[in-house]
Amino acid sequence: MSKTKLVNKIKPLESSVEDTEYKEIKGLAKFPSENPNPVIRVLNDGNILYHNKASTFLLNFWGCQTTKILPDNYIKIVSDVLHSGLNSVAEVECKDRVILLTFAPIIEEGYVNIYGIDITERKKAEEDIKTINESLEKLVFERTKELEENNVKLINEINEHKKTEEESRRSKLLLEAFVENTPSVIFIKDLKGRFIRINRAFEDLFGINRKDFLGKKDYDLYPTSKITAERMRANDRMVLEAGKPLIIEEAPKVQGENRFYTTVKFPIHDEQGEIASIAGIATDITERIKTENMLQEQKKALEQKNIALNEILGQLAIEKKQIKDNVIANAENLLLPIIEKISLKGESGKYAQLLRENVQELTSSLGARLSDRKLRLTSREIDICNMIKNGLTSKEIAGLLNISLLTIEKHRFHIRKKLGIVNEKLNLSSVLKTL
Repeated sequence: MSKTKLVNKIKPLESSVEDTEYKEIKGLAKFPSENPNPVIRVLNDGNILYHNKASTFLLNFWGCQTTKILPDNYIKIVSDVLHSGLNSVAEVECKDRVILLTFAPIIEEGYVNIYGIDITERKKAEEDIKTINESLEKLVFERTKELEENNVKLINEINEHKKTEEESRRSKLLLEAFVENTPSVIFIKDLKGRFIRINRAFEDLFGINRKDFLGKKDYDLYPTSKITAERMRANDRMVLEAGKPLIIEEAPKVQGENRFYTTVKFPIHDEQGEIASIAGIATDITERIKTENMLQEQKKALEQKNIALNEILGQLAIEKKQIKDNVIANAENLLLPIIEKISLKGESGKYAQLLRENVQELTSSLGARLSDRKLRLTSREIDICNMIKNGLTSKEIAGLLNISLLTIEKHRFHIRKKLGIVNEKLNLSSVLKTL
């Protein structure tokens, strides 16, 4: 065989390998900016190399959208994880949202990937239950537009990266690092439903090895649940028919346990604009669902307790009325007849009259109201209020208490002041009778 013919055969082979590698890189390149969660890449000194659309609100909140440098407290976390080689997590409250940040070091490249997950629902499940559906609908609308724009941008970026072999290799390493280190479950299927790409989170979730699993379908992933597998395939067909991203809530049974996921599925197009494969990013929302169910159960329990409490309060009201009726009956039938038989004259007679009138009003609220801390009446002022209410004059009160008439007038002034009627032309006795 001539040298010319051998070269002609090798070149198509190299081109085929490059096309395959390009398609794989293009597919992987879509993940960072299409991820609905924040993704940020930073150097050891805090300089931001990359951030996706979903992380813009964090950068604005931190005030580093212009400087492109993380706040000092996050720079320290970045430095620590690069030094230790271990992932680290931190929570950040951004206005009305709570974001869980995972700091994943890529030591060989000298940077850290920061993956954010919105856990606001977990923190505020009860308040957010009613708005979840509205938020998801809004997210579908917003993310669809962003994904279309990012698709064009990513294709342009990949074309730039392919200019040299080194740039292509580096791009592949960066994308591989992102896919493998993100806590989200990521997968790619061909048009026949065969898995052609899965990440580490996918392997961990289903307890499988990717080398043995690639090329298989949903029926192999759920061998004991044909219904679940068919539902997954139906979702894929919806994406293919719509030709755009869809957000789907799924509840597959994973390793014997029912788990709940919010999955963003979207088509991947080839250079001709035709759909070549389907990609998915799944987020575990099991804990949120459990929290919602628990809150519903607690709500029902509280409603039952409230019914029981109302019954108890009703019974207490009945018993309270019975006690009041008994007090009135005892006062009228036992005390008043004895007081009527007491024959006192002079000052003692006044006290007997007071005693008689107070017994008749034994169940009134005057004593309690006069003793209210807000009025701040002294014990002497309360005694005088009682005498004034029962029609005694200042002179009679002075005689009974053995104090001067001037002192009685001062007490009357202080009482009017505490009752807020100093400048009012109101009879103090009449006001006291209304309390």
